[in-house]
Amino acid sequence: MIRAILHLTISPPLLDATAIDKCTMWTPALFSLLAATALAQYGSNSTLGPDENGKYEIKADGIRGLFIPYGASISNLFIKGKDGVERDIVLGFDNATAYEGEVHPHLGGVPGRYANRIKNSSFVIDGETFNILPNENNNNDTLHGGPNGWDYRNFTIVSHTADSITFSIVDPDGEQGFPGEVVSYITYTMTPNTWKIKIVAMATTKKTPIMLTSHVRLVHHILGRGTDLHRPTGIWTASRTRTRLLP
Repeated sequence: MIRAILHLTISPPLLDATAIDKCTMWTPALFSLLAATALAQYGSNSTLGPDENGKYEIKADGIRGLFIPYGASISNLFIKGKDGVERDIVLGFDNATAYEGEVHPHLGGVPGRYANRIKNSSFVIDGETFNILPNENNNNDTLHGGPNGWDYRNFTIVSHTADSITFSIVDPDGEQGFPGEVVSYITYTMTPNTWKIKIVAMATTKKTPIMLTSHVRLVHHILGRGTDLHRPTGIWTASRTRTRLLP
């Protein structure tokens, strides 16, 4: 059985209302302390190079994954079946450059700074209305952070070891119309038969909505009906067509 575990640390809290009146941001002192801790944690290891397809590998017993900076995306996840044959169970392209085509498939990346949809491409914080860039429903709504959301951008690799890789992005104040700067770290780690994802996001200057997840899609023909590739209970599950957080 393969397991995928997602940990989220986000400030402000996850928001899904049009009017936002309860959110916080990191104070400069707290952010400086956390940033220093993050740099110490994530910046202490030298970065291993990519393969010929622009992908970075991490692995552990029974599992290995390939990742790209574009969208901090997982492009391949290999596990062994009962027959001992290794199979790739996530959708993705063979080469990292293929992800930057005209039609964005949202495969394996981290959409942000707000995953899912914002109706009418607007929201209100403390009485102030913010209009963000639309990119869906005839340009009436905003999906996954807008036309230049996080999974359209190249993240920085701040650490890469044999079993872990960490990507970072700094989303500036005003990008896509969102208020305030956001700093985020995405860490993928492999342990025996387990894939762990840790997402940390920090609003550093202003209140802003944040909603982050992994947009991984599992390969349908490999899973089939009744195939158990996830924990039946817990905070993370992967279906044949989507990923979601459990309550």
